[in-house]
Amino acid sequence: MQKDWHIHSPSHQCCVTGQSFSEGETFFSILEKSRSEWLRKDFSKDAWSARNDNLKPVCFWKSEFKIAPPPPPEPLQKDQAETLLRHLMGEGETVSIGAKYVLAAMLERKRLFRQVEKLDQDGRTVLVYEHLKTGETFLITDPGLKLAELDAVQKEVMLLLAGGQEPT
Repeated sequence: MQKDWHIHSPSHQCCVTGQSFSEGETFFSILEKSRSEWLRKDFSKDAWSARNDNLKPVCFWKSEFKIAPPPPPEPLQKDQAETLLRHLMGEGETVSIGAKYVLAAMLERKRLFRQVEKLDQDGRTVLVYEHLKTGETFLITDPGLKLAELDAVQKEVMLLLAGGQEPT
């Protein structure tokens, strides 16, 4: 029977001395079996040299310590598109219907909105969206964007998201 094992990533310090590893420092790791799990221990070069013979790991290896890079920033805060759309909905017709349409599509992709109906009003298609958490209804006019127009609308939305300012 195959088992899945979870072995922790390297610690940031020596298990014997407690001193933190620095970028590029050589260290040694061992794998030991306790009663119910596998244990990983990391040793500095000096602690590894001074170890006693009682240490009987299943395996050991030598590595170079690398500080993990910080996680990349989220390209768009989770509620930023929703907040902007709510603001734009209050602006009425002063804002491009293309920007509202793209924001609603973004929220649909994030599974915050769900299209529940498509209406025909005065020759224009209106999409009825439901906010999945609050149950609110949003009516978004489909601008019927052509491929050639999409780039300009994307730039408008990105400008709005970046600074919260309407393009001039």
